[in-house]
Amino acid sequence: MFFDAVSESRRGIVRFSEAIFLCTISLTLSACLNQVKTDASAVPHAFSPSASPDPGVLLLLVANDQVLTAPEITAWVDAAAEEGVRIQAITDKQFIALAASGNAQAYAGVLLPDQSHRFADHEVVWAIRKYTVAGGRTLLVFDFAALEPGAFNRQLYAENRSRLSDLAGVEYILYDELLDRTTATGPVVASPATLRDLLVPPGKSIFYASPQAAAKTAAAKDGQPGGSRDEVASELHAYSGYMRGNLTYPSFVTRGEFRGTVLARSPQHGLVAGVHSLGKGKVLFVNLPLTYLKLQTDALPLHGYLRYFIDHVVSMARLSPMPNGIAGMTLNWHLDSMAAQKPSLELERLGVFNDGPFSIDITAGPDTIEFDDELGWNLDNNPVAQALLRRLDKQGHSIGSHGGWIHDHYGLNANETNAEEFLPFLELNKASVEKVLGRPQRSYSAPQGNNPIWAMNWLEQQGVVGAYMTGHTGMGPTRHYRDGKLHNPGMWIFPVTPLGRHAVFEEFAYHDVPQREIVAWYRDMVDFAIKKNTSRLIYMHPPWAFEWKGVVLDLLAYAKDKGVEQFRWYTTERLADFMTQRRDVQWTERLDASGVRHFNVSHPVTLREMVWILPKTSYPLPPEIVTGTARVTAEGPHWRVKAGDGTALEFTAMQPR
Repeated sequence: MFFDAVSESRRGIVRFSEAIFLCTISLTLSACLNQVKTDASAVPHAFSPSASPDPGVLLLLVANDQVLTAPEITAWVDAAAEEGVRIQAITDKQFIALAASGNAQAYAGVLLPDQSHRFADHEVVWAIRKYTVAGGRTLLVFDFAALEPGAFNRQLYAENRSRLSDLAGVEYILYDELLDRTTATGPVVASPATLRDLLVPPGKSIFYASPQAAAKTAAAKDGQPGGSRDEVASELHAYSGYMRGNLTYPSFVTRGEFRGTVLARSPQHGLVAGVHSLGKGKVLFVNLPLTYLKLQTDALPLHGYLRYFIDHVVSMARLSPMPNGIAGMTLNWHLDSMAAQKPSLELERLGVFNDGPFSIDITAGPDTIEFDDELGWNLDNNPVAQALLRRLDKQGHSIGSHGGWIHDHYGLNANETNAEEFLPFLELNKASVEKVLGRPQRSYSAPQGNNPIWAMNWLEQQGVVGAYMTGHTGMGPTRHYRDGKLHNPGMWIFPVTPLGRHAVFEEFAYHDVPQREIVAWYRDMVDFAIKKNTSRLIYMHPPWAFEWKGVVLDLLAYAKDKGVEQFRWYTTERLADFMTQRRDVQWTERLDASGVRHFNVSHPVTLREMVWILPKTSYPLPPEIVTGTARVTAEGPHWRVKAGDGTALEFTAMQPR
């Protein structure tokens, strides 16, 4: 991933000279912006002043003329909803008034996003500083308020450094000094433990070999003092990508000592993220274009830093993204060709499919690589395969299509310009699978991870609710942001999580990754899901899964040992349905004079399976149910309020004064 932002001149016109992102998506920033105005009062997440502020709401600061339905705004609203909190967009004018009155502190925190608010006048900057110093919680991102008013209505970079450098804790946007070197690209590094707190799962980060660490490693190999390979590897990891290794990200070059908790750095260019105090308040500064990344195919940084802000800076209640609050994973089986039939039957005999449920997607045509090679499943004329799918379906596994009829031909050749040629392959595959199941399919995975937008649109129209994705790697189920916009609002995508550059057994074998490392990784993935109360997707092909059956059986046994109240396997359909139902939850918070938070919750159908997670650091006493059906449990550092049947619920939780 490469990205460069330089200024044409002090006029403040920013040019993105290169933007090549995951999945070979290329898009300039200007194409992401929507300049059409709208009535903010008609948008559900718009701020409305109230005599009783909601202390569970994060305020997203937007320009006065910002379109609230624009992708750069909905990206944050959707991310917050997926992480289980609520956002309201507040305009500059509204926030200035709120800060002046002192009422801004009544809200959970303020988010200052990148991309949509590069220009800010001095009054807005003053209000942000006043709010923070008085005790507010602020998330400051990348180029927010990078430009200031100049003569003749020009927008200029601030002289010498950003006006918000005191909030960031370091000097940045050093345009007068650095000019076209104001931003730079490179890896983003942090300790593995910090990256896990940023929702980066095991395998999505890899050891970063800095020159110093490389010297230690070399010394260790030579038997000299310097530490073991494991000790060196524990020092720093970097974000990585499937088939890519270390990813490079843009950040502003920073200067000065950061007096706070450093979360991430650029080895060459300074601070990438950190938390520090300013007056009575706290600031999380993130020196990355989080919005831009999410609008392409890399939403993990935005979600990770937002979640860190929620958990470690604000310490607020959130709605679990898991049914009944129980963590898990999705195991997606890709049945590419007839070569998978015998191994699938052997895996069935070993009892592999007695666990689960899993998502199982098949390429159904008679060919695999090219026309007439006769290497495919030939599902329409294969009674053995038909019987296998029916047995798996009866066990509760989710059966769907793996692309379009001829695995390699579709995966390597379908693109945005040839829908007319390749749509019939999707139709054939769908019809074949549904003939076996006797009902519509609702899940999908693409050969080679190739998901043209026309194909995704067609799948959504056909009722598919969950689809495997090679973009946004390392995330849980999420909305389909890509090319600067939200696609397919009726569908959830399921990004794959790799182990470094690789994700499946044949890749591990080809690159000599020891089986013990895969065993450890899978176990770490289970533990990560439980600790972070989340879910991630991994995938396998039956031929190599059978070759490495010991690894598969160890994963299944390890997951089972955790117990069904801690960990479960979920299909893409199951999680997609839950996430869709979860979006209809409405809730508010109210703080009374005695310091008690009142949570009022509703759902048009049922609140069953919804769970609120409250940190004990903010709520030392267990919540109490006022009306409705729910139970409260203590689980580690959190209270959990687990809703039962019913459409309304009220519970309270005491905060120390």
